[in-house]
Amino acid sequence: MKKATLISFISLVVILFLIPDILRAIGLQEILQLAIKNDAQLRADTFASAAYQAEGWMEIAGYGPTLTVSGTTMRSRDSSRPTHVPETWKGNKPEEHSINFLEPAFHLGFEQPLIDLPKAYSLTKGRITIRSARFRKKKAFEELLLKIHQYYYTILSDREKLNLARQESAALLQQVQTIKEKLKLGYGIITDQYDAESRYQLSIATAITRENDLHNSRRALEESINARLTEQLDDIETNAPLPVPSYGMKYWQNFGHRNNTDIRLRQYEAKIARANHNAARSRFLPSLVFFADYNERHPETGLSGYGEERVEADVGVRLKLELLSGGRDSATLAKTAAKLRAAEERVITAMRSFDRSVDSLWRGLETTRKLIVTYKSAVQSSNHSLKSTQAAYNEGGKVLLDVLNSQKDYFRTLTRYRSSKYDYMILYEKFKVLVGAESQRLSVR
Repeated sequence: MKKATLISFISLVVILFLIPDILRAIGLQEILQLAIKNDAQLRADTFASAAYQAEGWMEIAGYGPTLTVSGTTMRSRDSSRPTHVPETWKGNKPEEHSINFLEPAFHLGFEQPLIDLPKAYSLTKGRITIRSARFRKKKAFEELLLKIHQYYYTILSDREKLNLARQESAALLQQVQTIKEKLKLGYGIITDQYDAESRYQLSIATAITRENDLHNSRRALEESINARLTEQLDDIETNAPLPVPSYGMKYWQNFGHRNNTDIRLRQYEAKIARANHNAARSRFLPSLVFFADYNERHPETGLSGYGEERVEADVGVRLKLELLSGGRDSATLAKTAAKLRAAEERVITAMRSFDRSVDSLWRGLETTRKLIVTYKSAVQSSNHSLKSTQAAYNEGGKVLLDVLNSQKDYFRTLTRYRSSKYDYMILYEKFKVLVGAESQRLSVR
């Protein structure tokens, strides 16, 4: 007996180790942590924002000093040829001299822009780009947050719909079995059996569709968290109050104008476009650069018959003005002006789109809350109607088709009621992301 118990215990332990990693109920916060750790799209967007930030630092570094050093080895040639001989030297004409030799050289140069407006505007562009990169990263997290919430609540909704579809199938199967028993006893008509079987087959088809929807929504979530899931996700508490945004819609419109990620990104794009346009305009102005050069040359020999060391040191300022660049500067100015206008129009578009979306989501939240209350009452009424119709059918006052229709209405209403709270939570999360609010800023009442 003890040996059998030990074997059973060992078998149970082995089976538990073979079960997949995630079989227990898992909550939304744990799902979010897995997604932040494993979502490939988030990692890609994070790397992209880091590259964008590095691009900003490149623009800032353009106004900094430049230090260059170089070393060369040259094959040089010196020659001396008389071009004019005095009359007194006619009998003693100097000869032509030439020599080939190696000449190592060293150069050290330093430059610092003092007044360079194109680079100054590039510096401004770099600072804006760095701030914009932070919002790009924020947008990536917001998109992941919304995506996971949608997947999570969609799974819960699809699971609820599947359970109700199976309950309806079970009820219809019971109807089919009951009518068959009645027909054997000589009660009812064959049409009742056909009606019940038809509804039963349709309910099976609905359950198959619901099961496929649940599979697809689960796979979408598994893709983001890079882990295999079962259907066991923590559900919303049945009697938990729905979260409701505090304050009014006007407050959240003003709040979103300052915090909506899309609006902020469009505003940064407009600022970058303005910096590019100002840089293009300033290219027609001169620039002033401080410079310092140090040169060393060491020829191994020369016409004098010996080597020497040549050292040059120059320090000063250089004024530079491009007078002609083949029309490139004028074309660049026209291009940046058009891009600036386009960026400004995109800001207006983002603001208008935001206002419309806030109004739509706010009304959607209010409408869904009303629908939930209405569906709850409708479920109770539909349940009473089903019981009344069933009782009337049992007494011969109704036909089976009336019962089937009443049962169909009941399950359809119950499905809408059970799934409406998940629709509301998705709308609520969309609203939070849209206005740029953190979870604690939207209080629950």
